[in-house]
Amino acid sequence: MPLQPPKILELIFPRILWRGPSNDNGAYLTFDDGPHSHATPRVLDILQAHDVHATFFLRGSHIKGAEFVVEQIIHDGHLIANHSFTHRKLGWCPSRIIQNEIWDTERIFQANHWTYHRLFRPPFGHFRPGMESLLRNMNYRMVMWSIMPGDFRPLSPERLLARTLGKLKAGAIIVLHDHSSSPDAMITMLPKLLSEIEGRGFQCKRLDEIAELKSTQVTP
Repeated sequence: MPLQPPKILELIFPRILWRGPSNDNGAYLTFDDGPHSHATPRVLDILQAHDVHATFFLRGSHIKGAEFVVEQIIHDGHLIANHSFTHRKLGWCPSRIIQNEIWDTERIFQANHWTYHRLFRPPFGHFRPGMESLLRNMNYRMVMWSIMPGDFRPLSPERLLARTLGKLKAGAIIVLHDHSSSPDAMITMLPKLLSEIEGRGFQCKRLDEIAELKSTQVTP
């Protein structure tokens, strides 16, 4: 999937969530690929300092040994959701493997008695026709994005900020990554991004503040 999904995909797959409502001031900040024992706490500290909340799409294989990080995400008022277990490209996989990737991570959420939301972002944004219907039958909603600055690439904080702000508009769903061998550029950029979002009259929101996603919550 390109960093910016082609608009045609939104028309072909209208039941996938690509962005939030355009008639409010929401900017939906999301983080993929955590938890990470070092990067995620740094992100949490910055979010807390700015008094904003976000959504974390967690990779099941990263949770063991980092349960305390997930506990902190939840304690700080953020939302956790599903980003598969192994982070493989699921668009090439049969339905059984897709289901197992989701269920394996969901079982970890349940075993730890965490409140979570049945929201799923496919790794690499890789999906196929019929996958959204499969997820709906599992009571999941597929969530993509409208802004991905590419913080997994060797870009400067200034470049990441410019790439994000250049696409920022009401309802934007922004993807950053809190599991990386070199997250410093994103970490350096994040406080500036939050200040710019607020300065432009937007408010960072969790995805469950979108009315159609409120019913996706699962409590222990």
